[in-house]
Amino acid sequence: MFCPKCGENLEDGAKFCPSCGAVIEEPTLETEPVYEEPVEAPVYEEPAADTGYTPAPEPAKKGFAISPKIIAIAAGALLALILVVVLLTSGGGSGTYTFVEPQFYVTTNDETAYIVNGNGKVQTIEFDSRVYSTTNATGKVGAVHSDGVLYWFDQNTNKKVTEECAGYYAFSMDGSVLVYTQEGDDGFDLYIYKGGKSTKIASDISTSNLCISPNGSAIGFCTYDSEDSEYKGYVYDGKIHELGKNKVPVAVTNGASLVYLKKEGAFFVQKKFNEDSRVKLAESASDIYYNIDLTEVLVYDGEKTVYSANGGEKKTAFKYDPSIVTPLRTLRNYAGGGIVYGVKSFIGSYAYNDGKLVRLNRDMSTTSVAKGITSGLVRLASDGKTVLFQKDDQIKKVNGAAKEPESTKIIDEVEGFVCTEDGKTIFYSVDGELYSIKASGGKGTKITDEFEDVDLYKGTTLIYSSDDVLYSSTGGKGQKMASFDDDISSVSASGKVVIVKLKDGTRLYSTNGKTFKVLFEG
Repeated sequence: MFCPKCGENLEDGAKFCPSCGAVIEEPTLETEPVYEEPVEAPVYEEPAADTGYTPAPEPAKKGFAISPKIIAIAAGALLALILVVVLLTSGGGSGTYTFVEPQFYVTTNDETAYIVNGNGKVQTIEFDSRVYSTTNATGKVGAVHSDGVLYWFDQNTNKKVTEECAGYYAFSMDGSVLVYTQEGDDGFDLYIYKGGKSTKIASDISTSNLCISPNGSAIGFCTYDSEDSEYKGYVYDGKIHELGKNKVPVAVTNGASLVYLKKEGAFFVQKKFNEDSRVKLAESASDIYYNIDLTEVLVYDGEKTVYSANGGEKKTAFKYDPSIVTPLRTLRNYAGGGIVYGVKSFIGSYAYNDGKLVRLNRDMSTTSVAKGITSGLVRLASDGKTVLFQKDDQIKKVNGAAKEPESTKIIDEVEGFVCTEDGKTIFYSVDGELYSIKASGGKGTKITDEFEDVDLYKGTTLIYSSDDVLYSSTGGKGQKMASFDDDISSVSASGKVVIVKLKDGTRLYSTNGKTFKVLFEG
């Protein structure tokens, strides 16, 4: 299972995410399960959550990881909602991170989907049964689905794609292509939806194993022979190319320049359709991590993690399974049973393991950045080099890109903290009270004596609730934004949209943080 907020790979039954501190709750009525459909063959050694679409869940309740009243807004602490890509060049070793900016808010209630854009326009799409929603990784588009009826939408319009979706659908990372399945005359048919038009590209496919490149130019899929119990893998890039028996594609780059595949449990990479270029990366891939364009991969084989770039030979990178650390709102997606990080290269990036944060160097050596910490208490600023972390009750800062990183103490006797995206302002709690301090040092400023739910708005402003009032702070005393007739259950932000959920279930929204309108009644 994965954390619904930051994507961290979790143990089944985990109650808290060790990476971001989020509370892992049981799915609510607005959390869509992986769609269960008739499958003509068993899933080929892939977890069920990775064989179909995994819709964006309602965010877990926010709170400090140490105290119920302390903030634990972590890497990826914004809603898993629709996002739009913003490129930002960092000063860190990996050079470029791909950041995401929430463009609008989408949710479902009973048999209706609600889409609120940054200008306050609300789209509603009604169905005859319970509705589910999902978005593409960069958030340009999304989809809602109910009992076979599938709609595509962006922030201004929506279109019906089909009334016969067989359950599986997925977006390319850039949102330009949607693939989906329909039940055909002989098994399941595979369709591409692009530019408002659907095209069938294959018939009699196995819905258990499908993958799509970041820009949608290549799609991997399989057929299954039940008599011989054999899969046969294919890649479509305008034409269908056969990979061979029991060669199952799990991820493809743009134009299929690289094809990642599994055969009898082993994990391989090859250059395009050249079988002679195939490189075995692991006998069994326990965890897989890709960079933004899937040209680099880290594979944990149960004992060590190996690295490969552009289909080259593997090199040992870590002697453990790393937890990759990126700045807030860095793009994150899923492919081939693994996680795609919005980082140009893993070289110079950061990884956490067992109380230690390290930087991966070009020669596959690692440089220690911080020790004796937990991953949920580490923040990487948007410059890609400023690291803030909590050790015991102290907040410290270190330049992770330095040749020999050395940390400096900012403040002590804190219970938990969160920082703005640029890492310049830190919000922390002491005895349930909320304070702020500049990362450059100085004296802390009290914001409020008590607070409840919180979120980070536009990466710079903390919004929080107390009783039935919503407040904001950029580092000074809290300023009242709005009050409500009922107690606030949760507050959240998605770009210009601020969402308040009341304890009676009513959902309200605002695009200025002051005037709220009812989205739907509880």
